[in-house]
Amino acid sequence: RCYKSFFMCPIIDKDVELAINNLKNCNGVHTISTQVLKESMSLLAVPLSHIFNLCIEQRYFPTELKTGCITPIYKKGDKNNIENYRPVCSLSQFSKIFEKVVFNRMTDYITKTVFYQFHNMAFDQI
Repeated sequence: RCYKSFFMCPIIDKDVELAINNLKNCNGVHTISTQVLKESMSLLAVPLSHIFNLCIEQRYFPTELKTGCITPIYKKGDKNNIENYRPVCSLSQFSKIFEKVVFNRMTDYITKTVFYQFHNMAFDQI
């Protein structure tokens, strides 16, 4: 792994599988269930990792993955008052997988590099 800099190492199928395993059980915009994704994970991991790597290399994120479906969710009070609803946006499951892979990479970088640097600086000043 590339922990010395924030250079984005290529995404591998194991990264995608981990992200799919951590998906919550809800349908995205494209109504592909989480269960179907988990059951076909071994078939999807390699092509998705390739697509995600292309997105990063070309600095391009497909418009289809940016699309969401906003649903008003009732909070409390008068159901006829629009202010008593909150918007919830459902994104594509593939967008969620990509987001989780990148999030995991950033978290790894911060915990393994930045924390280590601050930890060493603290002892250097003692």
